[in-house]
Amino acid sequence: MLLKVVSYILIINEVNRFLNKLRRKEAIGVDLARVSSNGLIKIPDDILKKLKLKAGDKVSFREEDGNIIINNASYNALKEIQGEMKGKAEEQGILDEVDVKNLIKETRNELWSQKYESNN
Repeated sequence: MLLKVVSYILIINEVNRFLNKLRRKEAIGVDLARVSSNGLIKIPDDILKKLKLKAGDKVSFREEDGNIIINNASYNALKEIQGEMKGKAEEQGILDEVDVKNLIKETRNELWSQKYESNN
């Protein structure tokens, strides 16, 4: 009987230690947040830093393998555009920074000419 009581006490102590770790965010990769009555949550500061989020930024949600993934929406949009644009510069003969600078210079000259030479 005494052995059973000691075993239960040890199990209860382990459970309490685990719950305390959760409360202190020391469990493996666990961050907790409460949902308010109108569905708002406060994203933990370390997650905000990892996602490079600041006040006013938008986040995107998607389901993947039964998990909800939260991402920085601006970062995702930029990554998507980069993917779609991959190889387009090379197709246009833009191979390095010098080519980019030359293209910018040519475009500015064209816009300048259109704006000021058409007014004469």
